[in-house]
Amino acid sequence: MPNTESRGLSEAILLAGLSAFSYALAYAYKSGISSHFGIPPLLITPTIGVVLQAASAVGLVVLWFWNIANAIWPFAPRGTNVLARVIRRLLITALLIALIIFSALDRQHAWVSFIVILGFFVFFELIFPLITQKSIKGYEQKLLAQEAIEANVQKFTLLDKVAETFGEHSIRLAAFGLILLVLGNELGIKTAKEKTDFFVLTDTPGFVVVDMDDNTIILAEYDSKTLTLTGLYQVENFSDSAPRTFKLEHIGKLAAAPKLD
Repeated sequence: MPNTESRGLSEAILLAGLSAFSYALAYAYKSGISSHFGIPPLLITPTIGVVLQAASAVGLVVLWFWNIANAIWPFAPRGTNVLARVIRRLLITALLIALIIFSALDRQHAWVSFIVILGFFVFFELIFPLITQKSIKGYEQKLLAQEAIEANVQKFTLLDKVAETFGEHSIRLAAFGLILLVLGNELGIKTAKEKTDFFVLTDTPGFVVVDMDDNTIILAEYDSKTLTLTGLYQVENFSDSAPRTFKLEHIGKLAAAPKLD
């Protein structure tokens, strides 16, 4: 009987955690969209529709990432020597960097950022030991010596103490959740930047609908010549007594409003 109650409690906590995380993911996704359009955070209201939209956007990217990772991973070295371990770490790092970078930036800028960031990790994993372990002969021995030093340092870090308290599995789960939240936010920003079709109110020219929920419409003014947001917003409530007429227009990508000096 206690086992059944414990299992039921664990499942209830898990469901509550997943529900809370789904809304956190929706908020991260919508805040990305809102940040491009300049909508104040207080007006962000994640709904079930936004939860599903965010889950679909992030899920498709993660599925794409998983398929690519599955295709690449068989080529990773399978040995237990230090060089094989380093290469596997670099491969995992490269995949995670690609997941975030290519979801946030256009292809040209993404490749440049990817190469620069990955180069940083390659330097410290493969080249840095040549500098710090000059007195040790043999490349793999240098890598082993550097690995031992870093492992010893990590024993005294705050992250290691947290892992001891909550368990490494919990830390990995939290890290994965954080990656998904960052990914959701970046996808929201990219979605807003690439949006070209907007709903407009027929009686409010010069404004586009940048957000809408069950009760509220948020309109943003834009310059039709430069396709740039002006920073002027209008918030309206739905009313049965004052129906509004919408239409979908192809306007083009709208640049964010200029930042104030």
